[in-house]
Amino acid sequence: MSSNAINNKVGRRSFIKGAAFGLGALALGGPLLTACGNGAAPSAGAGSSVVPLPAYLPQVIAKPDFKAPTAGVQNAWLRFPTDRAITVKGVVGSGKPVTAMTITYAQPPAPLEQNAYWQFMNKELNIDYKPIIAAANDFPAKFAATMAGGDIPDMVAIPVFMGLPRIPEMYKTVFQDLSEHLSGDAIKEYPNLANIDSETWKYCRVDGKIVGIPTARPTVGPPLMVRKDLFDQLGVSYNPKTADEFEAMCKAVTDPKANRYALSAMLGDFGTTWNTRVFGGIFGAPNNWKLESDGKLVRDIETTEFKDTVAFMKKLWDGGYWHPDSANQQVATAKALFISGNVLTYSNGIAAWATESANNPKIDIDVVYPFGAKGGKGATYNNRPLFSLTAVKKSSDKEHTKEMLRILNYLCAPFGSQENFNVSFGAEGKNYDVVDGVPKVNKTGQAEMGVSISRLGNGPQPLFSAIPIDKDIKRQFDYQVAADAVGMSDPTMPYWPITVTQMTSLEKAITSGITDVVTGRQPLSSLDEVAKTWRTGGGDELRKKYEDAIAADK
Repeated sequence: MSSNAINNKVGRRSFIKGAAFGLGALALGGPLLTACGNGAAPSAGAGSSVVPLPAYLPQVIAKPDFKAPTAGVQNAWLRFPTDRAITVKGVVGSGKPVTAMTITYAQPPAPLEQNAYWQFMNKELNIDYKPIIAAANDFPAKFAATMAGGDIPDMVAIPVFMGLPRIPEMYKTVFQDLSEHLSGDAIKEYPNLANIDSETWKYCRVDGKIVGIPTARPTVGPPLMVRKDLFDQLGVSYNPKTADEFEAMCKAVTDPKANRYALSAMLGDFGTTWNTRVFGGIFGAPNNWKLESDGKLVRDIETTEFKDTVAFMKKLWDGGYWHPDSANQQVATAKALFISGNVLTYSNGIAAWATESANNPKIDIDVVYPFGAKGGKGATYNNRPLFSLTAVKKSSDKEHTKEMLRILNYLCAPFGSQENFNVSFGAEGKNYDVVDGVPKVNKTGQAEMGVSISRLGNGPQPLFSAIPIDKDIKRQFDYQVAADAVGMSDPTMPYWPITVTQMTSLEKAITSGITDVVTGRQPLSSLDEVAKTWRTGGGDELRKKYEDAIAADK
């Protein structure tokens, strides 16, 4: 493997801490324009040439045990499908080298000559895959250097949560406009791409043009997981219906003498620290932004609901229900305390629930369902429906573009298909073992898959565990249905290239302001000054850019 292919390992959360709200210069250029419906054209006010979204042609290859009622919920399977349908016919690639840049959270993989997975995928796709892989913390610098070098990769998977500079401009000058290949019914040539829902494709247009392929992710936001086994042992219900009942629940399970606490915060991006994305939904605070009927945007820190959220978190701190190290706790530590039983709740992404249940069979995990502070359903915060967007190098050779799309169509094959199995498990007898009829990636496979070709494209993600955890899968599915029904989206999310240079410091100031109030270093009224600093430091500039983008989309 070439020396530029691999950088150092880093954990995802440690990266997000520094990058989720922007790295680098102002991303200039037009907004990412959206439209509603199944390929419906937007209104005339949206601009000169806003193309229709790709047609949505859902396909479920294997019948799920629990079928999702909406695209915001994952189809769920209790067992791995035994029959694997073929979704890609004919030769995919041309046999030529294909360069691609992706992020990684894994150890560097073995070089090609020692990597059975890499060789297997080359054969399956009929390509000579040449990866440029960057660890998360190194990705912004590696991306900038690669783009500046002029030797643009055939494909680049751009994480949407990074504030990478000048992305909209690159979509015009460096990357291919994919509209003629994917807009409307044109996508039918790539049926696995057409299996991605319209809501997700909204995030794939810049200046009205389709500029990339999404790596799909569930939209349900982070739940508050609970140690059901310990709650049951203590005889305490973990299904509060009001904020007062939640506080009583925390009091009932907290015992400092036994080193047991109800809650634990952890260092991370805004929304992770102090479980703000959970508590904000309880009090009806906006998911980052709220769009008023007059087209004006209001940031969460400017609302009464946000103050009520922080006041409640402080009340729980004053009661002694947070782990005492919460203000400085790392994610790994918070998770370890949850697994050990020293902390009885833990908030992380929806996928973490399945992972922790599968990896820790001796404990029983459930979640707190959404509720309102004074009763009612409350709300949950929706995530973006994609992790990254894969752009294709600009080329006058249409066949080159079509070849890249055929590769991405293969990688986005649905769960239960042979192609999805190939990408997920690799070479038989080398990358996975079959135990009790269930395929499981072995250590060799885990190491070799660090080549990260799967990060170039994903279709809808299944809710499934190779380790049978039937009750957990059912719980997770039921929670997703409930959370999806009260999900609250950030109205600015589809416009993700927009940022300002001060974003990182602005968001850190908000997080620090929350911590100061919760731990008693500052009064609740200090949040007014935090909001003012945010506005004058660049927040109003960002607000105006988002408002202009949304207005242009009407």
